Amino acid sequence: MLLLLAAWQSCSRSNNASANVTEQPQTHDTTVVSNQDTTHIPGQVPGHVLSKFNYYFPSVNKVEWETEGTNYKATFKAEQGDKSVFFSADGDILSSTTELNTNSLPEAMLTYISSKLNGKKMGKAVMSASETGNITYEIEVEGKQYIFDGSGNFLKIE
Repeated sequence: MLLLLAAWQSCSRSNNASANVTEQPQTHDTTVVSNQDTTHIPGQVPGHVLSKFNYYFPSVNKVEWETEGTNYKATFKAEQGDKSVFFSADGDILSSTTELNTNSLPEAMLTYISSKLNGKKMGKAVMSASETGNITYEIEVEGKQYIFDGSGNFLKIE
């Protein structure tokens, strides 16, 4: 009974209010709503992709989105460094890359660097993870990419 009374009062208030107010034109906001500041979006990022991003990275407040073919790339600041996560059009994570400080590289990789690359100018270090969980590390040295496995063991030069 109380619920019916509350609903009736709500309806009568809205009817009275609309009688006294001139009708405003209806507008539709087509902006994707998320918990981030979504800047540099070349098109609209689908809601299901944003939902997956928010699920995996709930504390990220600022993200830059780009499209790559039919996939979406989210770039943001992470604790370790700049991070990029690649999503399929279905919202599945395809891969991710994270820039790392050389101090946080695996011990085997640091040993290789100090013994083989000592004195050479090194660029940024990046950790990549595939959708299957395969991790590799890369470090740029004098224009070449040195590739290491997830344990930091040297694999090849590209």
